Amino acid sequence: MHPNRRRKKRPNYGIKTVEVMRGPNGFGFTISGQQPCILSCIVANSPADQAGLRAGDFLISVNGTSVSKITHDAVVSLIGNCIGPIKMTIAENYFSDSSDEELECSRMVTTRKPKYTHKPRVRKEVNRVELKNVSKQMAANVPDRVG
Repeated sequence: MHPNRRRKKRPNYGIKTVEVMRGPNGFGFTISGQQPCILSCIVANSPADQAGLRAGDFLISVNGTSVSKITHDAVVSLIGNCIGPIKMTIAENYFSDSSDEELECSRMVTTRKPKYTHKPRVRKEVNRVELKNVSKQMAANVPDRVG
């Protein structure tokens, strides 16, 4: 999310079940993450968009099969192998971007800079011969212990 964009609460927050027909270009959504998967992009005027799905919604089940605890690849396979409409239960995200309707999915992807940049540690070159000589001198100066 863009750092200057405000977040607003959705008034219709909750869990809902929708039926989505596969269109000529697929269902019209992409998922990301796993356990649970999140709808990451909804294509405008796609079957998913017409069903009321929104980017950021959490996917709970597909055709009655709970997907909240299975891997991303298993969810993709389950959705891809469906014939006919899919019945999806989703949990709506409590927050949404204030300009969801204005953005296309390609513009929603932003890169984030890390909080702290990694700086390589400067290593001092130490003459190994000199280091060995110092350790020998220290060993010679240690008195023998007689117990």
